[in-house]
Amino acid sequence: MKFSSVFSLSAIIALTAAAKPARKCSKLEVRKEWRTFSKTERKAWIGAVNCLNKKPRTGKLQLPVDTDSYSEAKFHIAPLNESSTYYDDLVYIHMNLN
Repeated sequence: MKFSSVFSLSAIIALTAAAKPARKCSKLEVRKEWRTFSKTERKAWIGAVNCLNKKPRTGKLQLPVDTDSYSEAKFHIAPLNESSTYYDDLVYIHMNLN
């Protein structure tokens, strides 16, 4: 019993030591709260959202949850509008996940 425990521990240590170190992130993304944004950052964020609202959707949106498979109507959401924008896709995917 002791031998197998020592052997297992030795194997784990050897594998851990031989493992390649994880690659480091070259660019770390930080999620910021709206109230901490500077005026410049707020304008940039609003501009990005407005840009999403002007671009037509590509039709590549794949919904992760099939809400039609639920029997209760409260879980169903309206069908996807094919002439919507990227912003509409963003809203729709959040509705689908909730």
